[in-house]
Amino acid sequence: MTLFAILTLFPDAVEPYLGASILGIAQEKGLARYQCVDFRDFARDRHRTVDDRPFGVIAGQAEEYDAKCVPAVIFTSPEMASVGMTEAQAAEQGIEVKSGSFPFAASGRAMSLMETDGFVKVVADAKTDELLGVHMVGPEVTELIAEAALAIELGATAEDMARTIHAHPTLPEAMMEAAEAVHGAAVHIFQAK
Repeated sequence: MTLFAILTLFPDAVEPYLGASILGIAQEKGLARYQCVDFRDFARDRHRTVDDRPFGVIAGQAEEYDAKCVPAVIFTSPEMASVGMTEAQAAEQGIEVKSGSFPFAASGRAMSLMETDGFVKVVADAKTDELLGVHMVGPEVTELIAEAALAIELGATAEDMARTIHAHPTLPEAMMEAAEAVHGAAVHIFQAK
């Protein structure tokens, strides 16, 4: 069986996952082929204006974007998505973190879809609780990552995400539960105190 995936993402954001991912293993065995488009030329600095990019300016107004909020997605089965920093990247910058994970196996919606493989992991600053990164593997995570990107862009905390009401049963509840797990308060999984 041959897997095909087209990755349109920041390679640095996915590199830690690709080597250990299903796609990485399949590629090593000659079973997978994919093309990676490198967008780093457009996001070399943390903040850049639209004038610096080849997209032009809408209505003559300059914009800024934060490259840490650009999600990376991989359209495989299961899907993979990531935005922000990993625990290791935060540690390299001297940031103490706390994290929480929630498995899709505990999600009612994932069970109803019969797609329970995967998890959501939330990484937050241990001192300020600010969201630093969200990383996911599982059903529809390439769609779910936008909520996490927005939360990081707005400077939300893990508590903000945990207190946001999510419809039940839905896949986005996994992000809420992972954010609750940062504080040891996830409802649908056991967490040792």
